[in-house]
Amino acid sequence: RKKIVDLYKKELSGKFEFQEIPNYATVHANMFFALLFKNRNLRSKMQKKLFEKGISTRVTFTPAHLQTWHKRHFKNLRFKNAETIFSRILSVPIGNKITTDQVEKVIKVLKTV
Repeated sequence: RKKIVDLYKKELSGKFEFQEIPNYATVHANMFFALLFKNRNLRSKMQKKLFEKGISTRVTFTPAHLQTWHKRHFKNLRFKNAETIFSRILSVPIGNKITTDQVEKVIKVLKTV
């Protein structure tokens, strides 16, 4: 997965923001690879375009205060930073069985943003 992350970052650097891994983290599972778009509209357009090309994505990391169960505990509270990240984030395919060709297909579509 580290090779996939490196390929995504190499090819998409300058187009997106990426999750930064702190220096003290010596190992990262790379369970998700998330991109940050400039805004929700661009993210939604790209998610649709990727879907049309047969590429699955997911909007990850829903803030706790927006989740159904937690809403009862966070009534009338807003967490602006969490909401901003949530509105811009999109996770693209990564996994043990994804091929370089498949990653390159994702990258090709993402570069059209």
